[in-house]
Amino acid sequence: MASFFFQQILNLSVFSIVFKLVAPVILAAIGGLFCGKVGVMNIGLEGAMLVSAFFSIVINALTGNWFLGILAGCAASVFLCLMLAFFTFKYKAHHIVTGFAINTFASAITVFLLQTFFGSSGSYQPEEVAMIPVVNIPVIEDIPILSVISGHSLIVWIAFLCVVLCSIVFYKTPMGAHLIAVGENVQAARSVGINDLKIKYSAFVICGVLCGIGGAFLSTGTTSMFVRDMTAGNGFIALAVISLGNARPYGVLRGGLIFGFANAIAILIETYPGLSIPSQFIQAIPYAVTILMLAIHVLQNNRKMMAPVK
Repeated sequence: MASFFFQQILNLSVFSIVFKLVAPVILAAIGGLFCGKVGVMNIGLEGAMLVSAFFSIVINALTGNWFLGILAGCAASVFLCLMLAFFTFKYKAHHIVTGFAINTFASAITVFLLQTFFGSSGSYQPEEVAMIPVVNIPVIEDIPILSVISGHSLIVWIAFLCVVLCSIVFYKTPMGAHLIAVGENVQAARSVGINDLKIKYSAFVICGVLCGIGGAFLSTGTTSMFVRDMTAGNGFIALAVISLGNARPYGVLRGGLIFGFANAIAILIETYPGLSIPSQFIQAIPYAVTILMLAIHVLQNNRKMMAPVK
């Protein structure tokens, strides 16, 4: 068994799987970072991705255009994120409670629409879907080791690009300074003329767009179908990744890659011939690894806080 995994790692196939698995998590986590900078933990990432996955494949199937599908998914995702922002900022509802309500609503409405329009409560698989295009890098795709970074969906590249752009926005632009100011001390931000509501709603719109892209990737980038609750906890994993990365863009990338690698290992275990381990146990491996890493991260932070000042 060890030789099987060593061979998979040696031929770099595991890394190809990691990149595909980690893209939606990174996108949702970066979106969550924007909300976190204005002082709100967006628990609704899961629901935002789910409605995007549904609407993107429906519009994709109707129009035959993958880009219009992504736009539709982003619109649905932004709508849910703005709902959360509206109830949180306008009516002072607790953002944790509102986030869970958004997730429940997303799960219910997608099942309702599936049953109403397609006569199914479990899945929807149209006959023709315009898949999100794959990017093949000339020359590099022919080099044995470097070829692993070629042949991935456009969304995978967008996810990694968003990490870089997010870091630039947060630490190199006035918008980033405004986001941080509003999140740390809204009264002080108002005193220097910053429109805090505009900044907060803008953060949620950006979050909605990124979750929308991630959700669309799930249904039209890796598969050509929608399955009930197909996000499978990716939104909650994104929240854990934010914590693992200390709410920093490159930290999020690192945390996302850890989850993606654990997920890839789980997939390889499932494909190992003659293994009698229950599939449910194997599928739980990436989530268990994420919980373990999160626990270690919390313990390390607690030790740093309790350490005597020299």
